[in-house]
Amino acid sequence: MDSEIQAQQDPAATEATDRADDPRLRPYRNWAMQNNPISALGADTTWGGRERSDHAVVTSEDPRGGQGLLLNELEPDPEFQLRTRTSLVIWGAALLTGAANQFGSIGVVMPSDSYKFTLTWALFALVFTAVAYPRLRPRPFAMIEQLMLASGFAVIVFKCHETGGALSPYAVWWMFSTFYAAYFFPQRRAFANVAVISLLMLAPAVYDPAIADGATPIVMVLLLAVTWMLALTLVARRETSRGAERAVRYLALSDPLTGVANLRLFERSLDRALGDARSPFGVVMADMNGLNGANVVYGYGEGDDMLCRLAALLCHASGPQDQVARVRGDEFAVILPGAGAAEVESWRRRFEIIVDTHNGWVRNRRPRISVAVGTAVFPHDGITSTELIEKADRRMFDQKSSTVLPPYEVDVTTGVDAERMMREPEPPPMPSLPEMLGSTSFHAATRWLIAAGFLFSLSVVPNDVVSSSAGVALLGVYALAMALVSMAIRADSPSDRAYRISDLGTIAVIAPLMMVSGGWQSPLQLAIFFPVAFYAQFLEGVQAVKRVAAVIGLYGFAYWTSGPLGFADAHVDRAGHTLFATILTALFVIALMLNVNRRQTDAAVATIRDAAVRDPLTGVNNLPAFRRRLAEDLAAARDSADSWPRPALTVADIDDLRRINSFAGHLGGDAALRELARQLIRLTESHGTVFRIGSDEFVLVHQADDLGHAESLAKTIRESLRIELPKRSELEVPVTVSVGQAVWRPGMSAEQLVQAAERDLSERKERERPTYPAYGEGKTLL
Repeated sequence: MDSEIQAQQDPAATEATDRADDPRLRPYRNWAMQNNPISALGADTTWGGRERSDHAVVTSEDPRGGQGLLLNELEPDPEFQLRTRTSLVIWGAALLTGAANQFGSIGVVMPSDSYKFTLTWALFALVFTAVAYPRLRPRPFAMIEQLMLASGFAVIVFKCHETGGALSPYAVWWMFSTFYAAYFFPQRRAFANVAVISLLMLAPAVYDPAIADGATPIVMVLLLAVTWMLALTLVARRETSRGAERAVRYLALSDPLTGVANLRLFERSLDRALGDARSPFGVVMADMNGLNGANVVYGYGEGDDMLCRLAALLCHASGPQDQVARVRGDEFAVILPGAGAAEVESWRRRFEIIVDTHNGWVRNRRPRISVAVGTAVFPHDGITSTELIEKADRRMFDQKSSTVLPPYEVDVTTGVDAERMMREPEPPPMPSLPEMLGSTSFHAATRWLIAAGFLFSLSVVPNDVVSSSAGVALLGVYALAMALVSMAIRADSPSDRAYRISDLGTIAVIAPLMMVSGGWQSPLQLAIFFPVAFYAQFLEGVQAVKRVAAVIGLYGFAYWTSGPLGFADAHVDRAGHTLFATILTALFVIALMLNVNRRQTDAAVATIRDAAVRDPLTGVNNLPAFRRRLAEDLAAARDSADSWPRPALTVADIDDLRRINSFAGHLGGDAALRELARQLIRLTESHGTVFRIGSDEFVLVHQADDLGHAESLAKTIRESLRIELPKRSELEVPVTVSVGQAVWRPGMSAEQLVQAAERDLSERKERERPTYPAYGEGKTLL
């Protein structure tokens, strides 16, 4: 016996803990934990050391494993393609803007040699990004990306030095670098780059005497403020949205009861392992004996606890790169990457010892665990997923012989516990994207407060560009009022009244702000980045385009029609032309990238959220979706309790799915479940929505015009359902389905409605149940 197994037999290596007090064994019961799934799944250091629990034995040599593939799925997407495209857009925009100013009839003209240098480098960066970025591996990609960003810093410093120093219009290009670093880099590296950008912005203070000009310090401070506000907003948005996306992905790929992978991730991981056929791997099928009996004898709560304990035992027997999955009600699977026959056998022996030790600890205190295990190894036992699962299933059923009796076998039909099913805690629904990004009111109020601070400062600081100090101060009061209005926003929706007021206030203040603070020379025109970035992030589609277009249009009108002395005094010089073109390009690029990236995030989150409410085996909606739908229907029905139609449930249940699994294997049982779901959708698609609420039970939620209508629909389903298993062996396994129904009555709760449907289903099962050969009689496994 190897030292690892001996270590796991040593009870002195552990100390007892209670699963109910350890959220890591049953994660994601609240949104806070969902924001940090990697930590909750056990990647943090608290899983090290010596620990004892009623679920498994853990030693310092055997850290918690069995979640490797799920952890990989939850790692943030490096977004290499998106970063490449964004880099191309930014370098292209810089190249076009520089060329337009150099060769156009307006704009700042650089010395010829200086321009050739910046042109050559921009062309090289554009070509290098297009050619090299897609071919780089992750580690060199990060290094080259940082070097290219640093080269961008050098180009901007050089262009600013050659075109005006502290007042160079090309200082706006720092917005490009800030956007890229804050949007794509990890938080610490993003802020480090923004800090470097801030220092480089202040570089003209060393060599440019114009820094003493009255308006120049205000311009530089405002540029710094806009840079940091943009960086903070983007970093907060990306961190929150990434965490939320990982949490939604966890809900879509994991079993909410045990915290391990679900069938969807198991099948995906198995397909990936088969696609990489360079090394062997093992597949383990583990089936808990006697769960139905334990549910009857001890209650469903203890049955759930047994499933959680079995999941933890499997995890502790597995390595960090392995993956445990709950693929059916009481059946689990384990993928062992890189494991040959010897390693799979070692895993089996280790797991048996862990289970025996665990059962010794819980003796006379909690129900013990009995498990049948079957294994298969690629490619020795099969080269397809079907062959591997069938082989492991066959070996698992061979172990379920008369000598391995389930500890709680009872001759009682166990249906769905309606009260438990409807009240069992579940993760809260996923927030909307605005909720993920933070409160709209907070972002809007922050921008208005910053604007107010600068307006008041500009009204009291001596300068030559403000045509009316009183007007600027009055606009400062206006900004404070808008900040108060923004704080009153109660909903992250354009339909909210306070939001509409703040929105219109933003549009209305742009032109007056420019006119009273220096026109095209206004230091406050850089604040135009605030509303553009806000609208691009928080509004969708046409709304975002309209708002951004309105802001840019009003800004352009004010820029070209007002000068330092007021309206109609716009004598824009060449530097002013360059500044306008540069700001306009930066606005378009940042708004475009923010909105495009937001749509991509929306689509990804919507896809994952949809997966979180669908059953991965049959494709119909799952139990959490059923709870929400039924709650909505009952809430609407209570408002018109005395009228029809009313909510109704039609429940369909495969008779004795265990018999089908025993004769046809779990793949045969899965085929029966898929066929039942398909036929229910075909028969009832015009009536309501089908949900899978149990391992072998489906429910149709619909509206009944009267009691006869509900009974007629149930009768049609009973008479029309015909389920045949694929012809996989000479033995034909009959599949029958029982159907029950119930109609909501005034005063009935969701639990009572489900109980009524279950009661009708149970009564029909007792009256109509067909007889089958005894288990094992003539049994032929696939």
